[in-house]
Amino acid sequence: MDVNVGRGITLAVDADRLSADVMKHVVYIGLRNILMDAHANATKKSGAGPDEARALSEKKLDAMYRGEVRTTTHRAGDEIAREVLKIAVERVKARIAELGKKLGDYDVKKLAADLAAKNADEFRELAESRLADVKAVGVGLDEIGL
Repeated sequence: MDVNVGRGITLAVDADRLSADVMKHVVYIGLRNILMDAHANATKKSGAGPDEARALSEKKLDAMYRGEVRTTTHRAGDEIAREVLKIAVERVKARIAELGKKLGDYDVKKLAADLAAKNADEFRELAESRLADVKAVGVGLDEIGL
């Protein structure tokens, strides 16, 4: 199976070559991450307590038992859009730090989306450049056994 590990990197993984102990660990980590993501928005700041967080995780587990799975699709434009948002988030976080403020006091994703929209051309150009650099770094890795 192909596993997208981010930064434009996809690895071909032969799961049959993984030992039973490794597979058990992989399944545990995967389930833990999925179930943690299910309750990620149930924060103290949002007023949700442990009971609400648990209910969201249990709901996700029930959906998985029913065979429901959420997948993402990968389109060429998505990679650039993700990088644009990443750049905007970096800039928003840096500005908040410059001001000596706390990240938790802001909706960083919303501010980043607004910033990216207002500077779309600049951010797209920078994202394309960054992605090209990341891909260029991968050239020749097979020559050193990677």
